[in-house]
Amino acid sequence: MKKLSTLLLTFLIVTSCSTKQESDFDDNKTIKLSNYSVSFLVGEECIIDILSEVGDFASYDENPDIATGWWTNGGKSILIKGENVGKTSIYIKDRSNPDRIAEIKVASNYLSGNFKENGDSANIIVQAFDQSVQKIIEADLKAIAQSRTGTLFHFDEKAKSIRIDYTAAEYEGKSVVGSYEWEKEWLTTNINNEINRFGFGTFNAHSVTIVLDYLEKYKSKYPDAFITRTNLGLFLSSYQQEN
Repeated sequence: MKKLSTLLLTFLIVTSCSTKQESDFDDNKTIKLSNYSVSFLVGEECIIDILSEVGDFASYDENPDIATGWWTNGGKSILIKGENVGKTSIYIKDRSNPDRIAEIKVASNYLSGNFKENGDSANIIVQAFDQSVQKIIEADLKAIAQSRTGTLFHFDEKAKSIRIDYTAAEYEGKSVVGSYEWEKEWLTTNINNEINRFGFGTFNAHSVTIVLDYLEKYKSKYPDAFITRTNLGLFLSSYQQEN
């Protein structure tokens, strides 16, 4: 794996999360919500709607170090964000009837599992004063993204190990194994004693992005083009590994 500079992901938009609905509901005892539990990666956000129409609602976090909640949509929804790895609950109370309460169970998870790369969905951002050079770099990065399609990533949370399998792609044609550390917006890998730090983001419960920075490479190649940014955002979707 070639050494790349780090770049913070700035184009991340979180749109969904994994949730579980409550089937049994007693309006006299609880507050009706669109979902009663969420499971997502640290840093991801999820919106839960308040479906009960009466009362003045308040909320509080059991452990804000793990997950926090904010009112949104004019007080009709609550936005929950994972802050650190762990499990906690966020409670919603009816101020006019303290006996009415709803619990939202939250699992804020560490990066793990199997992901497959899709080059067609890669995000390419290039900024250069010389527009002709910018178009050349954009074409180069698009070709790299296409050649990487089918690359498999396996993250083992317990062992903190990462395996990247290029055998189904045209990029390198082999597998590499190493270790990784993950923290919301950054992914650090150590493969063959080479440490690299990449921008990272979550799109939803099943898709993530890893940002590769090619700035130094292209600045060296085109020193007079005044290049300020060249990054390739890899799009990875989770999949079930066959036994």
